[in-house]
Amino acid sequence: ASACPQRNKSLEANCYKVFTDTKNYEDSVLECKKDGAILATPRDSATNQFLVTLKNKVAGNTYVRIGLTDHVQEGVLEWSDGSPLREGDFNDWYPRSRNTDRKDCVDYQKANRLNKWTHASCTYQNMFICQ
Repeated sequence: ASACPQRNKSLEANCYKVFTDTKNYEDSVLECKKDGAILATPRDSATNQFLVTLKNKVAGNTYVRIGLTDHVQEGVLEWSDGSPLREGDFNDWYPRSRNTDRKDCVDYQKANRLNKWTHASCTYQNMFICQ
């Protein structure tokens, strides 16, 4: 049996939950913190595929925020635990995703756009995944 709370799904040592109520970046971070969690960090292909499957099952064909942002320093992407996304690390960017100073957060795209990562405004009210 899973050690995760009810309505959470587990992969390896982490529990994940998709929140279908929409919030901006700051409020989604605070919502995760209430559960002692952070925004999800899909650092490898297996975790990424697990989260894509989970978000499509729970949220449907919509954008869902993950824990990757460059709001501290433009162009320097950091995971929600403060560690950097380095050159050569696993990533799943949408080919035409453009990073601008108004797009400091990262979302999974809709299923009909292949669920790839895309830069998005942190002010967008989106669903999100905590871990």
